[in-house]
Amino acid sequence: MNRLATLFQEEQHQLKLNEFCAQRAWWSFIPPRSPHFGGIWEAGVKSVKSHLKLIMAEHKLSFEQFATVLTQIEAVLNSRPLVPVSDDPNDINAITPAHFLIGREFQGIQEPSYEHIPQGRLSQWQLVQDMKQKFWKL
Repeated sequence: MNRLATLFQEEQHQLKLNEFCAQRAWWSFIPPRSPHFGGIWEAGVKSVKSHLKLIMAEHKLSFEQFATVLTQIEAVLNSRPLVPVSDDPNDINAITPAHFLIGREFQGIQEPSYEHIPQGRLSQWQLVQDMKQKFWKL
């Protein structure tokens, strides 16, 4: 791993990598107000927006609370399994979008469920966690 890190720090290697990526990368823009051109990623955006509307229907969140909810939902979406790691049926590990972002799966501490507590009695943090749990269930 140290050899790979050293390789990426070399200026000559960075120039070759930039040149390689510049030759093979292309951008494809979709027209404004036409999400049907976006395909699968726009379907994901639509799904997140509709679920957010359901879980946040009666709540007015501060900027920090909203940012926290979105960040946690992003972590949930980037934790979903895409394909199994191996063909072994006993191996439950799967490749997730997080593997492409950070090189491993996301690991978080599980929060207790707040379903049994009335929402008016929840602290701000508990309310945000409750919204994340509701999103996960939808």
